[in-house]
Amino acid sequence: MTESPQEPPKTGQTSLAKKAVSGAFWSVATGLGSRFISLASTLIVTRYVDPKSYGEVSVAYVVTQLASLAASMGVGQFISTRPGATKKELYHAALVFHVAGVAALALVYIFKTPLGPLFGAAHIETFIVGYVVATLFERIALIPESILVRDMRFRTSGIIGTIAELTYSVLVLVLASRGYAGLAIVYAGIARCVVRAILGLWVTDRREWSTPFPFDKKIARAVIDYGMPITFARLSSIVARRGDNLVFSTLFGPARMGAYNLAYNLADVPATTVGDRIGDVLVPSFAKLPESERPAALLKSLSLLGFAVFPLAAALAGISRPLSLLFNDTWQALDVRWMLLVLAMLSISRPIEWAIRVYLQVAARTRVIMVIEWVKVVALLAAMFAAGQFGPIATCIAVTATFMAVGFVYFYMVTKIANLAFLRSLRVLFRPFFCANAMFIGLFLVDRYAFSHVAHLTRPADTNIHVIDRYVLTHWSAATGITLGLTSGVLIYAAALYLVARTEVREIIAIVKRSRKRDEERVAD
Repeated sequence: MTESPQEPPKTGQTSLAKKAVSGAFWSVATGLGSRFISLASTLIVTRYVDPKSYGEVSVAYVVTQLASLAASMGVGQFISTRPGATKKELYHAALVFHVAGVAALALVYIFKTPLGPLFGAAHIETFIVGYVVATLFERIALIPESILVRDMRFRTSGIIGTIAELTYSVLVLVLASRGYAGLAIVYAGIARCVVRAILGLWVTDRREWSTPFPFDKKIARAVIDYGMPITFARLSSIVARRGDNLVFSTLFGPARMGAYNLAYNLADVPATTVGDRIGDVLVPSFAKLPESERPAALLKSLSLLGFAVFPLAAALAGISRPLSLLFNDTWQALDVRWMLLVLAMLSISRPIEWAIRVYLQVAARTRVIMVIEWVKVVALLAAMFAAGQFGPIATCIAVTATFMAVGFVYFYMVTKIANLAFLRSLRVLFRPFFCANAMFIGLFLVDRYAFSHVAHLTRPADTNIHVIDRYVLTHWSAATGITLGLTSGVLIYAAALYLVARTEVREIIAIVKRSRKRDEERVAD
């Protein structure tokens, strides 16, 4: 009896998939640690920085970031999606990037005085100067960080990000507690960018992009031609993501904008911690896959994103009430809780957008991205100004609704470009959405009927020890609600996964285990 010949394994594709999942694992793991540290420091800082100062710092940050992004030339994507780029091409990419950046930041510095009143924040000159310095170092860090992404060295990149976030979190708390107010955030931001730049330069070969070559107009033009559509698309994305702060400040003043920015940053944690980091992994992964295999890989990636990010958004919305109790009365009076509840839904649409944008970038359909993103900017600003007459919460609803609508537009467009059936492809998100929705409903019921009783029954008596009474017992209800909510959420989500998504969960766990085993074997060798 002869054995049937076995089909040879697709070693390259399997290895790439394992490396991508391993990269996602390390990127998300390090990202979770750094983001939770940063989140904790942000919550504590609100006790030392008033909403008005927080809002003015946010205006300065947004203005500086918009200028920097306008001069980014898509160089980060150019490097990370071109593993075969020569030193000459990398040198020209870095040269174009840094020259444009210095020019843009110089303009921000020159016009720093009139920029504040334009957006309802009159005293931001000092903050802008600090963020100009921070952004210069951030741009220095971008080239080595793009090299790390290109080479799929996600563990190294994640560790650098964690160290930088630790530096920021510790320094901002120290400075804020010593009375630096808004400047504490700015100085800590400078330190974070300096750490990123130094460590990035240390772990990469600087000669790869800093070796000088005679200026070649053809190469420089190729870099600009590739990057400008991406830059315009990303600029519109940042305008949609950060420019809304400027609109909020114009409509309601810097204090209310500070509350909105705080709620937005908290709501954005699932998207930036998990979604964007998985997206960073997808850039080189899609680039190295054959074109015919990319559509199937995209759908699997979207399913993975859904199972990873949707429950985090649901959990954040579900614990918004106890989480808001951590803020003092000044912040709570600005409706941070309701803003957070509404804006938490952003983490459903934004990671999906990011994954699809990555696919379109690799497929060289950057103009599609540019058109959609600018349509989103116009729709968002129009919706915010229209809803602004009904108050801040209505404006938050307009922001969330716009992002959700644009997410559907992205999904529809990518199915047409990849020759996929729209409704059939959309089904990959149904089960993640069902599980997350079940989790949110469960958390709502727990918060409604169990939270206050558990907090009352478990609260210990005052100890007459100042530190414990002031810093522990004062926040007992908040801590109890958050702990109860997260514990309940995990159990509800696990039960939902068991009921409707056992196959997908087993597949993800198996790939992660194989990837970790491969990493251990590589370290042992």
